[in-house]
Amino acid sequence: SSGDFLMFIDADDIPEENMLELLYSAVRDGFDAAIGSYSCFVEGVGQTDVFRFEKQDIIGKENVRRLFAENFPEGFVGYLWNKIYRTDTVKNNNLRFPAMRRLQDGVFNINYFSVINSVRVLDDTVYRYRINPQTDMFRKCPPDYFDLIEKFSLSFIDAKKDWGNFSNEKIYTFFLNETGTCIENCFAPSRKMSKKERKEYF
Repeated sequence: SSGDFLMFIDADDIPEENMLELLYSAVRDGFDAAIGSYSCFVEGVGQTDVFRFEKQDIIGKENVRRLFAENFPEGFVGYLWNKIYRTDTVKNNNLRFPAMRRLQDGVFNINYFSVINSVRVLDDTVYRYRINPQTDMFRKCPPDYFDLIEKFSLSFIDAKKDWGNFSNEKIYTFFLNETGTCIENCFAPSRKMSKKERKEYF
C-alpha cells in the first residue's frame, strides 16, 4: 500500500456510509489507531446487537496495552474491520499476517497494539458485521482449528510477558470456548469423521 492509512473490510459485511470519514477524522489528529463501534445483523432477520464503546482517547504505551489486554480477543480490539491503522507503523515494524487460515487478524492486532502509543475510541457505529449461520461456521473452521487457537492464544500470552501483569482470564475463556467448537466440528456432517477419527482427534 502507498497510502498513509490502512483499513480492512470483509466482503460480506456492510460499512456505514460515514465510516471512512469518522475513522480518518479520528486518526489524523495524531493517533496511531482509531476504533469504531459496530452492530451485528443476520441476513433477512435484521439488526441483533449494537456494540457501542465509550468515547475516549488512550495515550501512552502502557495504557494502550491495558486497553487491549482487558478486552482481547473480543471485537473491540480483536478484529480488523472496525479500525484504521497507520501504514508507516506497519512497515517500520515489519508487521505481517501470520500463515494461518483463521484468527490471523487477532495476531496482527496483538503485534500492532504492542508497538503503538495512542488510540482514539469512537462511540459512533461505523460497521455492520454479518453473523453467519451455524452451518457456515462449521464450513469456515478448518480441520486444524485446534492448532490455530493454540497458536493464537500463545501469541497473546507471549506478547504479554513484555507488557506487565495483565490478567489472562479472557484468553483462557476464549481457548476453552473454541476447544468446544473444535469438538462440535467433529460432529458436523461436512467433516465426515468416523467414530475412530473423532476419538483420535480428541
